[in-house]
Amino acid sequence: MDLTPGGLGPRNADDLMRTANLIHLSFFAAAEAWLETRRYHLAPVTLENYAYYIKEMYRFFGDVHVQDITGDMVRMYQSHRRKVAGADLINKELGVLTQIRQRMGMPLHDYQRLPKDKNWEPSGRALDADEEQRVRKACKDNIEHPKWDMAAICTLLSLCSGMGPGEMLSLKLKHCSLDPAKVVISRSGAKRIKRERVVMLGELGAWALRKGVERAANKCGCLTGDHYLFCFQNKNKTFDPSKPAKGYRGGMKGILLVAGVKMRRYDCRHTAGSNAFADPTIAKQDILEHFGWSSDKMIPVYYHPRVSGLKNVAMAIERKPVQNDNYISKLLKTS
Repeated sequence: MDLTPGGLGPRNADDLMRTANLIHLSFFAAAEAWLETRRYHLAPVTLENYAYYIKEMYRFFGDVHVQDITGDMVRMYQSHRRKVAGADLINKELGVLTQIRQRMGMPLHDYQRLPKDKNWEPSGRALDADEEQRVRKACKDNIEHPKWDMAAICTLLSLCSGMGPGEMLSLKLKHCSLDPAKVVISRSGAKRIKRERVVMLGELGAWALRKGVERAANKCGCLTGDHYLFCFQNKNKTFDPSKPAKGYRGGMKGILLVAGVKMRRYDCRHTAGSNAFADPTIAKQDILEHFGWSSDKMIPVYYHPRVSGLKNVAMAIERKPVQNDNYISKLLKTS
C-alpha cells in the first residue's frame, strides 16, 4: 500500500511482510506493510480511512519503531491531536496502532481510549409517535408523486422494516417477494456478512414494496430479476435498470417538508429499532437477527425510549406502593 504523499496506490501482493519482520521496521514502514495485509479484508472506504489515520500518526511518531511506542507516547499523541481533532477520530487513529501491536504480539496494555466529549450528541434519533404518523401519511399521500415517489417508498420501507438506505438501493427484483412479503439483503448491499439476511415485511411494508415493484416495472422498465428495484435515472430522465439509484435525498426533503418533521434517512432505522425493542413480546434474538446485529452492543445505539414510557416510570415512582411496603415489612421481620 503506497501511503506516500502521492496517494493510495497498489502494491505487489508478493511483497506481503511477515508479521515477525514488523518488529524491525519504523512505524510508517510497519503500518504500510500491515495495511497491505488487510487490503482484502476491509471495505475500500475503510482502507482509505486507515491510510489517512496512519499518515496522521506518522506526523507525530516519525521513524520510531512500533515496538518502542509506549503508553506515555500515546498519551502525548492524544494531547497533541486533541487541539485539532475530536475524541472519536483520535480513538480511531490509535485503534490502528493497537491492531498493529496486537498483530506483533506486543499489545499496548498502558493505553486508554479518550472519553466522548461532554457536548457529544448521538447522530441518530427515533421519531416520536406523532412524527412517525405524519411521515407515514406524507409517504402514503406521495407514493405516486412524479418526483418524490421513490423517496416515499424507500422512507416507508425503512420505517416499516428498519432497512438502511444502502440496503434498499442494492435490492434487485430477484431479491423481492410479494407473497410472502419479504426482501433478501445480499452481499452487495450488506455492510458486513452478518447483515446479509431475510427481512420480513408487515402489512404496510408489503404495500410499499408492491408499489416499488409496480414503479420499477411501469415507470423504469425493470422487468428481469437482475434489474434494480430502484434504478438509476439518466440526465435525459430515462432509466437504466442495470444500475442502482444514487439516492433519494431530494425527494425525502420534499416529503419531510410536507410532514413538518426534521430527520435523517437513517432515523427510520432508529425508529424501527426502538419500536421493536419497546414490545416485550418480541424475543431479543429475533430482533437482532432481523436488523442484522451481531451483538447486544447495538441495542443502546438504536433503542431510544420514548417520553411516554419514561412518564409512566415517573408516575409509578410517585405512587405510594402500599402492597410493596407491607411485603418489605414482612421480609424484614423474617430476616
